[in-house]
Amino acid sequence: MQYSADSVELLRLRIRQQGWIEIPSSGTSMYPLITEGNLCRFHPAIPGQIKEGDIILFSTAQGRLLGHRVFKMSRQNGQFEYLCKGDTNRFPDDPVTETQIVGRLFIVRKRWCSLRTDGFIGRFWTKLMVLFPTGGLWIRWCLNRRSTLLTKIRGSMRHFP
Repeated sequence: MQYSADSVELLRLRIRQQGWIEIPSSGTSMYPLITEGNLCRFHPAIPGQIKEGDIILFSTAQGRLLGHRVFKMSRQNGQFEYLCKGDTNRFPDDPVTETQIVGRLFIVRKRWCSLRTDGFIGRFWTKLMVLFPTGGLWIRWCLNRRSTLLTKIRGSMRHFP
């Protein structure tokens, strides 16, 4: 979904005033931690306190809002720069600067539970993704195989009365 610079600025203002924002997720780039329709609660992000493994919400040059995991950080001209990637994406996003950051993920609300990023499951999954960044590719492969298999099954069931 596209967002104007004004809309992103309103989100930043809201997160500073309220202390958090909740946004419904879309896509599969952070599967299985975050799935389509989960509510993601983001808290304000302080650039010096963001660390590898954190999931940050940021705006892209194309006007999209993404919540992806930080897997590498550096300082360029006194500013932090972050390399982020969705857990099941093959390639990283373009580098993210401090000015693009909207917030840091704190809670994922699923239909059946809420997961805190500082809770056991959140910390465990973060460690897995940081230690094995290509593990997400295996998950993506399984998702694609499952989707292909389900399509074949649905197609073959049309032939039965």
